[in-house]
Amino acid sequence: MRLRKIMDDHLRPAGYEFQKVQRDYEILSQGTELFEIGILQTLANCTNNDERYESIANIAAHVIPHCDNIGDLH
Repeated sequence: MRLRKIMDDHLRPAGYEFQKVQRDYEILSQGTELFEIGILQTLANCTNNDERYESIANIAAHVIPHCDNIGDLH
């Protein structure tokens, strides 16, 4: 009974928090990849509108929310 309470009160919530940290890391990693390639170069390398749409969606989801000054994006 005590172990179940410890698990419910502490271990499960900690597990959920670790999952959130992992997800945040994955999101930031995807944004970093876009910066390393270069945002404009990423768009220029697209061969069709479907690729452009996906690239813009990735930029909107993974880069813009983490920018202090969007004007600095190149």
